[in-house]
Amino acid sequence: HKSTAFRLLATLESHRLVTLLGAGGCGKTRLATEFARTRLAHFPDGVWFAPLDRLAIGGAVAETVAEAVGLSTADTAGQPPLASPDMQERLRTLLAERTALVVLDNCEHVIDAAARLAVDLLASAPGLRLLTTSREALRVPGEVVWRVTPLAIDDAVTLFTERANAAMSN
Repeated sequence: HKSTAFRLLATLESHRLVTLLGAGGCGKTRLATEFARTRLAHFPDGVWFAPLDRLAIGGAVAETVAEAVGLSTADTAGQPPLASPDMQERLRTLLAERTALVVLDNCEHVIDAAARLAVDLLASAPGLRLLTTSREALRVPGEVVWRVTPLAIDDAVTLFTERANAAMSN
């Protein structure tokens, strides 16, 4: 796992957008969250995780990322949520001068919106790195696709046993 994380970090240092690509259940989210959790020092201005799995097709990606980074999605208390272009502008402003990592998890069902947001944020925030997980590539300039393969049987059994033991001890 350490060599994978090291190679992934090296890839993110030289490429600002890396997509962990693979079939459902192969470990993309686990790899992304573990990587983000262990690399906080490399991104001094923040590491955020934006789960996109609950969004409707074509859903509010900018709003979900805004919530993840701590931006309010309402203009003022009691007002309706801000529209996507306004939220995207606020995200650009917030991230513009930061050395940060944003994980966009489960992009496949909002792939077009995720791709547009990725291009926009990377253009306006030179210190930003994006790590995305998806069953399909975003297909945008600069994206590096990192294929995640399912665990070998022995590794899967070990992981299952660890998780089962952890669940039983809680």
